[in-house]
Amino acid sequence: SRKFIEQRNFQFHPLVQSLKPFGFLDYNKLQMNAYCVLSDSGTLSEESAMLNFAGVLIRTSTERPEVLDKGTVVIGGITTKDISQALEMAVSMRDNQEKTEMPDDYHDTNVSVKVVKLIQSYAKIVNETVWGRKRQY
Repeated sequence: SRKFIEQRNFQFHPLVQSLKPFGFLDYNKLQMNAYCVLSDSGTLSEESAMLNFAGVLIRTSTERPEVLDKGTVVIGGITTKDISQALEMAVSMRDNQEKTEMPDDYHDTNVSVKVVKLIQSYAKIVNETVWGRKRQY
């Protein structure tokens, strides 16, 4: 965060700009026009799949294995060597117009219906097992 950076008096490379947070639409436009997006964000997987841009996760794992199955994002790891290799590969594949497919679940149009049904179905179980609340019959 900006506060974390300022507290440590961290100095960025002159070509790196530290900017205030973007709004949702501006951030998506920035990603779509980027050479390649490097991020530790959990939403990079979905964004790169849906908006079709080269993306590299700065992580060692992801909670979205479906994007790996479809090849829409690369896990770059956390070392300079691994991230550089992943960046090179992601950009090369994009430049060669390698085909990827959006995960099937990302095509769903009835997500809100599914979420409501899941909440209704599991609320009592979660209340009982996670929060220790007794069921009221």
